[in-house]
Amino acid sequence: MNHRYFPTWPSRFSFFVMLGSGVLFAPAIVDAALITWVTDNSGSWHDAVNWSSDPSLPGVGDTVTINRGGANPVITFSSGSTTVDAITSTEVLSITG
Repeated sequence: MNHRYFPTWPSRFSFFVMLGSGVLFAPAIVDAALITWVTDNSGSWHDAVNWSSDPSLPGVGDTVTINRGGANPVITFSSGSTTVDAITSTEVLSITG
């Protein structure tokens, strides 16, 4: 699957083309957001309640910020994959599995 992004457009759009099938999907709007870790507790990246985007997880185009001051939570990414635009973290990010 090919992905193309056109950042000069007012919104982010992505086109998905399935090669060999002759199918072209119409542009899909990707709503980018600033997403923050909202708890002082350690926890799973995959638990939406830990994010300002609850009930959604951070995704394509989002900018993720993890900064909880003196709390020092450990955020664990244990399985699967995800794509975000950027991650800024002052906390421990544990990538396992």
